[in-house]
Amino acid sequence: MQRDRVLKFDIYKEQGVKFYLMVDPLKEAVEVFELIDNTYKQVEKDSFRVDKNCEVRFDYNLLWK
Repeated sequence: MQRDRVLKFDIYKEQGVKFYLMVDPLKEAVEVFELIDNTYKQVEKDSFRVDKNCEVRFDYNLLWK
């Protein structure tokens, strides 16, 4: 967990990765983080605009079926 929440956050932030999703299959949970003001903040989202012509949507409930 430390690697995912610290090391990867720093690496992805340096690269400008806009969204970071952490999936915990044991808890059947998804945490979504968005890069806002150069800091990852947890948000509630199920759709992500990759660029002006591309949006991705997730139905997280389908992950557990």
